[in-house]
Amino acid sequence: INLLTLFALVLVIGTVVDDAIIVVEAVQARFDVGYRSSYMASIDAMKGISNAVITSSLVFMAVFIPVSFMGGTSGTFYTQFGLTMAVAVGISAINALTLSPALCALLLKPYINEDGTQKNNFAARFRKAFNSAFDMMVDKYKTIVLFFIKRRWLTWSLLACSVVLLVLLMNNTKTSLVPDEDQGVIFVNVSTAAGSSLTTTDKVMERIEKRLIEIPQLKHVQKVAGYGLLAGQGSSFGMLILKLKPWDERPGDEDNVQSVIGQVYARTADIKDASVFAISPGMIPGYGMGNALELHMQDKMGGDMNEFFTTTQQYLGALNQRPEISMAYSTFDVRYPQWTVEVDAAKCKRAGITPDAVLSTLSG
Repeated sequence: INLLTLFALVLVIGTVVDDAIIVVEAVQARFDVGYRSSYMASIDAMKGISNAVITSSLVFMAVFIPVSFMGGTSGTFYTQFGLTMAVAVGISAINALTLSPALCALLLKPYINEDGTQKNNFAARFRKAFNSAFDMMVDKYKTIVLFFIKRRWLTWSLLACSVVLLVLLMNNTKTSLVPDEDQGVIFVNVSTAAGSSLTTTDKVMERIEKRLIEIPQLKHVQKVAGYGLLAGQGSSFGMLILKLKPWDERPGDEDNVQSVIGQVYARTADIKDASVFAISPGMIPGYGMGNALELHMQDKMGGDMNEFFTTTQQYLGALNQRPEISMAYSTFDVRYPQWTVEVDAAKCKRAGITPDAVLSTLSG
């Protein structure tokens, strides 16, 4: 079980017990009209509501089963949700058609003595008091309904206001699949010039760390040189982990994680020796480092890598000019110093080693 299936079970609890409640109410209704046999009351009640229970359950399942056919990321998330809802409702229908009527025949008894008089025990008095209170609520509900029926202009006015409010809420409510949440942590990826040594990268990161540590919302900063958040291991990569103060110490809008990320960019904008990319961790583990959109580019023509790199940079520039994109970033770079090594297999064989051993030694 995971959070999505647990959420589905929590939502479906009310629906799961609805079918069983309908069976109990139907049997009790038979008692109210004079039935004295629990068995016959259960049989007749099921004859009247079986079709309704089956139909309502099938309709409910028909709503949620198609969710399992959704594709993409949304389908990955909500397939479990839809199937859990559908299966739970199906089990509820089976319970209402089998176990509930059997229990009603065994446990429910009419509130009538053998001589035809009404019972006066605690259960009977509680039932009478509950029914009286419920009837009072029904009478008040009828009064309110009649009030609006007689004043249709008021009903239509309220409906129009509701539609306007619904439209406003739809336009102002966030619709992202994975919303940004303040988890109190910020990851800062640092990339220096291609081929930079680890010492050079560490010096640049020290400059960045001294500036970021002055941000008032930060609790402490941890530096990692030689490993980038996006590109992985490399002498020209590094990352900083910014731990923010507790939420009760950051009550204002200027203290949230997105505002702090803005301060990170503002304090490092004039550092030309490295590119800085700050993100908050993703809400869903395993779904990526952040809540951003990830794109992949492919050269299907087998062309020159330098031309492909130029095209990639042009595409990034176009993305960064879009108002809805805060930053587009790529770790692809062809400017790293590289050597082409050809292993002589014959010499390796004479020396008693394998080409794989040579390549493994070169890679460190």
